[in-house]
Amino acid sequence: MIELEFLAGSLADRAEALARRCPDPAALDVDRESHGMLRKSLWVEAAVGGGEEGVPSAVAERELPERSLALAIGYHRVLIGSLGADPDLGAVEGVLRRHLNQAAIDWSWLGRAGDDLLLILVGPPGSDTDDAWKHAREVVERNERVCRVLVWLPPAPELGGLWQKSLDSVIDRTFLVRPWLPDKKVGDVNENRDDVISAPLDPWARLAAELADEGDEFDEAAARRWIDILSASEPGDDLPERLVAALEAAP
Repeated sequence: MIELEFLAGSLADRAEALARRCPDPAALDVDRESHGMLRKSLWVEAAVGGGEEGVPSAVAERELPERSLALAIGYHRVLIGSLGADPDLGAVEGVLRRHLNQAAIDWSWLGRAGDDLLLILVGPPGSDTDDAWKHAREVVERNERVCRVLVWLPPAPELGGLWQKSLDSVIDRTFLVRPWLPDKKVGDVNENRDDVISAPLDPWARLAAELADEGDEFDEAAARRWIDILSASEPGDDLPERLVAALEAAP
């Protein structure tokens, strides 16, 4: 399916273009190797004598998708697969189940990198104008039991020139939307500011950066404190209390 390769290529192109303007280009390194993804067995951790050992647990081939692509962009891992040709919810949910099984396997092997796993599923060409497929997309994207799921419904083949614009609207919902890329305007005195928030590559940081524009109750200093808290590898159970305290703290 050329749609899957088109999607993977577009993600890679967007990441490489952003890397040229990113404060940390290595955070957007693109690698098309599987990096341990697309395995067929779960990695099950069991505490033994105070330590941990892994025991692979096989998953039946019929419970996995026929084909998937894997992509690494920085510390993010992306799975790409097809939703099939039938928009019937029964068929779609069966396909989704198999892709989520694959995502669960990959998550089990990826460790912390699994927290940034993204699954993007693709409908058949021409599904962008089909009401049944649009409804199926809504159902699929609500299922985040394993990881975040997005759906791309491509235009018809004869409208291939619109594929990139259509796909961009999906990519704009991923981690490849960068809050640290300021809008440059000719003559803008802030164009070369060195205090522009350089947010980590995650949606929480993007939210904090956006809230900085909301007014005095959430200023840039508070946004910076939120980013520091939300970027921590171990946020902790007291995360809500610390966010409130950071919001109330004096600059």
